[in-house]
Amino acid sequence: MYNDEEILNFIYQNAEMGIEGIDKILSKTDDHRFREHLQGQHQEYKEIMQRAEQMLNNKHYPVKSKIPQRLC
Repeated sequence: MYNDEEILNFIYQNAEMGIEGIDKILSKTDDHRFREHLQGQHQEYKEIMQRAEQMLNNKHYPVKSKIPQRLC
């Protein structure tokens, strides 16, 4: 069974990876509608990541990023 710290870090890391993936796709597409959709998804992942980070900080848990440099 997972504890709060593990679950929140798992959520944080998955949102972080989603942002990284979207950033890679955004740099390769010229389709305006597709870019708008991706940017919306990027914002949603950013909000999820920020909320998970806030919850981790409130509980005094460390944020464990899987990506060396923060993307937001």
